Amino acid sequence: MIEPKAGEGVTGAGLSVRDLVVRYGDVVAVDGLDLRARPGSVLAVTGHSGAGKTSLLWALAGLTPCEGEVRIGAHSLIPQGSALSSVLSAQEAVAVPLLQLGLNGPEAADAARAALRDVGLEESGSHLPDELSGGQQQRVAAARG
Repeated sequence: MIEPKAGEGVTGAGLSVRDLVVRYGDVVAVDGLDLRARPGSVLAVTGHSGAGKTSLLWALAGLTPCEGEVRIGAHSLIPQGSALSSVLSAQEAVAVPLLQLGLNGPEAADAARAALRDVGLEESGSHLPDELSGGQQQRVAAARG
């Protein structure tokens, strides 16, 4: 676990990460990371090529499927169930990984709309996860996959 120095407790909107895991099929890029950082902290992520630095940063931003929990203060960025970021709409949650794969904005948006249509959520693209039922959240996660 990475923690602030003694006497520097996490307060306010501090970052808290618990048991973060990022997998790509059988490959585990980030394995059970715990981290806490107080507001205003500056952290550096270092490591060799392929160590999982980018996967970690994408997961902390809520932009890649992962397990575990990422919180800023009391606000969860990665809910335990569907791994959807609470700040991205359903369409954005599906489109962001497509952008990472190299599609341009309009291509990613079109593909995201099609994927949501395929899972029966064509009309829900602008909804945030907390505006969707648990089943709808799971379908957004499936569309993203």
